[in-house]
Amino acid sequence: MPLSEHQIRLVHASLPRLREKLQPASMTFYENLFAIAPDLRPMFREDLAGQGMKFLSTLNTIAEMLGGDPSLQTEIDDLARAHSGLGVRPEHFAPMGAALMVTLGETLGAEFTEDLRAAWRAAYEDIAARMSAAGSG
Repeated sequence: MPLSEHQIRLVHASLPRLREKLQPASMTFYENLFAIAPDLRPMFREDLAGQGMKFLSTLNTIAEMLGGDPSLQTEIDDLARAHSGLGVRPEHFAPMGAALMVTLGETLGAEFTEDLRAAWRAAYEDIAARMSAAGSG
């Protein structure tokens, strides 16, 4: 289900605050992921600092493209191919999404309202569905 204009505006409005806290949030994301799905740990390199920054930077880039940027699907297709080559399967997206929601809540605190949570969840589910479809093609 596509995101509403309101949801896109909420996600976009939260990006500057997330960028402020990018460094600590990047490591927190992986701590949360491995607490939720420890079986995914072997899929990642030992040093996660760079990986975490790359994940949140990519998330930021994609979030900025929400709302009609014509290159969004190309970005998603490229990510899907790269992740598929690393062994990422559709069932991995659920724990990643759960870890993202926990991390966003921890990072944004009281700013992570129910509306913003719903907007980020919708954005993540849309992107994950597109990546799953593109990765299986």
